[in-house]
Amino acid sequence: MIPGGPDVICIGMEKAGTGWLYDQLAHADGAWMPPIKELNRFCGNPFSAFNLQRLEELKRRQDLSPRDRAFVRVFDDGARGGKDDAWYRGTFALKGSLVSGDVSPNYAMADAREIDAAVRECPDARYVLMLRHPVRRLWSALCMRVRKSQLSAADLADASRVAAIVARPEHTERSYATRIWDKWSAAVKGGGIRYWFLEDVARDPVRIRDEIMAFAGLRGAAVGIPPDYNRKKGQWHADMRAEVRLHLYERFADEIRRAAELFGGQATAWRDELDAVLGTSGIDRRRS
Repeated sequence: MIPGGPDVICIGMEKAGTGWLYDQLAHADGAWMPPIKELNRFCGNPFSAFNLQRLEELKRRQDLSPRDRAFVRVFDDGARGGKDDAWYRGTFALKGSLVSGDVSPNYAMADAREIDAAVRECPDARYVLMLRHPVRRLWSALCMRVRKSQLSAADLADASRVAAIVARPEHTERSYATRIWDKWSAAVKGGGIRYWFLEDVARDPVRIRDEIMAFAGLRGAAVGIPPDYNRKKGQWHADMRAEVRLHLYERFADEIRRAAELFGGQATAWRDELDAVLGTSGIDRRRS
């Protein structure tokens, strides 16, 4: 167990509302969130180029709170010392009596050993999985990679290129919510893990925010930003061509159907949409 560890650990999914969750927690009374969102302690690289760039930006800021400035020192020491747990313990020792969390979508890719380490070190944390329609979630992730110049817009316009990209482990391991839920829920016992849908955030952000806050130990907390706040609104997003869309629905057909059975709720609407798409095409290859 990590003394003073995180109260909330969000295990993904990428492009399913983890940024929204982080922002809501960061602006909630009674909470403090590390100013670097994705700590990646249990899966991934805490000291990635992106996080180190963010660290340098924080060092230059003059308006940081004392707690945030202390985090910068702790994280900087961790970057110099390598990936051990001292910086992680030090980070959450800063929270004092406040609720705090680790929002790292990379945890969706964690293997059994990494999950066991997380649950062993943070047995009292509340684990949150944010869900989104598999095709729309993946498309959003691919568009993000175009914005980061990791892919080109031309890649997304060609169904064969998209198929090759989606087959990469980076995307395969992130894309199947039912598998992510199965492996994490098997390790987290006693009601310590729950899921919510991004589609419900869009439709009823107040209710979903309040439910998650209560789960995190912040029942009734005031939040200093609107419940539908989205700092990424207006970012470039490619239109999905019909042949690409059909390919992705075929690829994720079995996953969508299993999600409807496992999660219910919005996932049943995913299944209805899938049936409409594949019914129109007359094809269902079920290549999940």
